[in-house]
Amino acid sequence: MDSATIAQKTLAGSFTDLLTKIQKPTPKTPTIIQRWTDQDCKDLKLYISEGKKKREIAELLDRSPEAVTYKMRKLGLSFKAQVTDKQRDIIAENYPLYGAVIIGKRLRISPDKVRKIARDMGVTYKPRDAYNPPIPKSLLPYHMVKRVSLLNRDCPLSINKVDDCVMVFYDKLAPSSPMMAMHLDDLLSALELHFGRRSGVLTGALLSGYKA
Repeated sequence: MDSATIAQKTLAGSFTDLLTKIQKPTPKTPTIIQRWTDQDCKDLKLYISEGKKKREIAELLDRSPEAVTYKMRKLGLSFKAQVTDKQRDIIAENYPLYGAVIIGKRLRISPDKVRKIARDMGVTYKPRDAYNPPIPKSLLPYHMVKRVSLLNRDCPLSINKVDDCVMVFYDKLAPSSPMMAMHLDDLLSALELHFGRRSGVLTGALLSGYKA
């Protein structure tokens, strides 16, 4: 091979390498960060409460599933079973008297979650010792009732004084440990059912006088 051929090949190879080097890379599409608005956060909470899946929520909010996961973590949200309105009513009605542990077992949710829901609703727990007379931890319903005390539950969902009233039963006429407690409205409902009276007639009699 003569020197001219070698020079031509060297030149051709160098020119090809030069073309390869000067090729510009395809520019990447810049990532646009879409900020979360207050309405987006409200919609996210709504979709989770409605039981929608992550990908469905991402499509509704026009975001990636990863973005939805990140925002849920920031807001402390999860796809765990949400507390129903009925469960919230149970917490509001019974938390002041029974506290988080007993209600949590009944509703099968953690006591910490019960406390948080109660705190959000402005409901506070009243310890048994704070009642006058105090309510013991172990109630003894097999004794004969000889004395009754009426207490207020201080429940924000109570519709009247009867609905808010708690009856505490004792086994002696003198001061003694209470043996059981029940809501007055439950007692009136049971009496109406037993004697075949229409619902609410005894409550009306207590609040505004008897009406046939």
